[in-house]
Amino acid sequence: MGANGAVALLTRYRALGSQRMVIVGSGDLGLRTAALALESGVAVAGIVEVAGAVRGDEAIARSLARRDVPFYTAHTIREARGRVGEIDSLVLVQIDGELKPIPGSEREITCDTVCLALGLAPNVELFPLVGARLAFVSALGGWVPEINDRLQTSVPTVFAAGDCAGVHDGMLANPEIARVQGRLAGLAAAESLGAAPGQEAGQRPR
Repeated sequence: MGANGAVALLTRYRALGSQRMVIVGSGDLGLRTAALALESGVAVAGIVEVAGAVRGDEAIARSLARRDVPFYTAHTIREARGRVGEIDSLVLVQIDGELKPIPGSEREITCDTVCLALGLAPNVELFPLVGARLAFVSALGGWVPEINDRLQTSVPTVFAAGDCAGVHDGMLANPEIARVQGRLAGLAAAESLGAAPGQEAGQRPR
C-alpha cells in the first residue's frame, strides 16, 4: 500500500490490520510513516532505501534506530513471497553503485505489509472528466488542478481541496492543512451558490 493510505488507516480510520510492516523509502514520508506505525502498535521490520544513506530527517531516523528499526540502505526488493492476495515475507538484495544486485547478499524479512513511501501523487482523475484544467507542479506531486485563491478550478462549479489539489510531506506532518483547505473550499462553494460570505471568507490557504 501507499504511505498516504497507511497514514489514513492509522489516523483517520484506525483500521490498519498490519502487524509487521516494511517501508520502502527513507525520506521524510517513510520515516514519519514508520514512527506513526510504531506509535500505533505496528512493528516496523525494516526501512528499505535504494540510496547508500538515509534521505530523511536525521532526528527521526535516530529515534527509529533507537527503537531497533533496521535500515537497509543500498538495498532493493528482489521478491515478495506469500499466498495470492497476501504477503508473508520480502527478499531484499544489496545493490552496488550501478544499482546492480550483489550476488549472495539476499536476505528474507518476515512481514505482512509493504508500504511504499516513494512520494505522493495527487488523485486528479475526476478533474479531466468535468473539463477542469490541470497543470504540472513538481512541488505538489505532479499534475494538479489549476485553482484560484478560492480553491476554484477552471470550471466555476468545481472546487479542489486536500490531496487532489496537491500533496507534499508537510501534509503528512500536519493533516490540518487538508482540513483547512476543505473548509475554505466549502465556504467558497456555498458563496458561489448565493450564500452570504462567512467570517472566514478572507482566510485563504498558503
